Amino acid sequence: HDAPIHRQWNSCDVKVFQAWYAGSHPVEGESWQEFKSRALSALDLIRATADGEHVAIFTSGTPIGLLVSSVFDAEDGHAMKLAGACYNCSVTTLRVRDGDVRLMGFNSIAHLADPALRSFR
Repeated sequence: HDAPIHRQWNSCDVKVFQAWYAGSHPVEGESWQEFKSRALSALDLIRATADGEHVAIFTSGTPIGLLVSSVFDAEDGHAMKLAGACYNCSVTTLRVRDGDVRLMGFNSIAHLADPALRSFR
């Protein structure tokens, strides 16, 4: 639990992720495109939310990066930069107005007063 490896990405992690993202090797699980499609399906749930209703989605940084980048019609590379900036347990707020999903807040850690609780991995 206290090992430094649990608090940072290392070069092996990055290479494995890049290979998955690029589709350069066959995988037994989900491809990047399948994962992206599944993660972005949360937008359908968000758009279907009636005025005044709230939806809480608990997930990791990569789906958050994908959702936020899709709000701005950005490419996948931007999603990865956003995902890499996400703190564990951060709060990102999206709001729907006239069917349009808007970013209202990103990566808030105001509820994590103790800096020891703030981590990226």
